Amino acid sequence: MARTKAKTTHPVVKYGGVRMLQKRIKRSQIIDHSKDAVAQELVDLSTSNITDIIDWENGKIRLKEISEIPEKALRSIKKIRVYGKENNNFEVEMHDKIRSLQTVAKAAGLLEQEKSDDDKPAVIGIKIEGPDKVEIKELKKVGDDKSNLDE
Repeated sequence: MARTKAKTTHPVVKYGGVRMLQKRIKRSQIIDHSKDAVAQELVDLSTSNITDIIDWENGKIRLKEISEIPEKALRSIKKIRVYGKENNNFEVEMHDKIRSLQTVAKAAGLLEQEKSDDDKPAVIGIKIEGPDKVEIKELKKVGDDKSNLDE
């Protein structure tokens, strides 16, 4: 029996080579430098309210002037649609607040559950064995034999 020599690969190879590793490091440095800005943007998206953008007065809704809307609320607007003959009807769609709150909570570690020994399964492995021989019997239809009705 011939022995085969185990292939040993350099750890850099699993990351796609030296160039890919350099790109990843550069990308992570860019992210590291801008993580405070990303965090602030997520907080702004999750704390903006529709009342920052529109006014409700005497049963009428009006879109605020752009100079009246705070900067964080402007960033939270996903889409504004104005329609109608006199452009007096509008729709305002904001970025998903729940999604941004989940992202902020996950980054802050609020959604992680503590790991305990109680969560580990009591059974390590299960071995299941089936029968060695299976016997298959032929079944008759109910309507084929009338003697079955008398029984």
